[in-house]
Amino acid sequence: MTTALAALGVAAVLGCPLHMLWRMRHGRRASCMPGPGGSAGELGDRQRALAERIEALAGSEANIKPTPGRH
Repeated sequence: MTTALAALGVAAVLGCPLHMLWRMRHGRRASCMPGPGGSAGELGDRQRALAERIEALAGSEANIKPTPGRH
């Protein structure tokens, strides 16, 4: 059991540097985490744009007067 845990630990410690080396050799960005151009970066950009749009819409709705007879 201890040997299996040690092997798992060594694999985890060496996994990221080996992955970075692999990406560098293929001319890609060498990082274990996705960069700003990756899917996580795109998600953050979309969330910021959505938050700005919600704020703009909330501000414009404050100026709208209710119409009588409409529910």
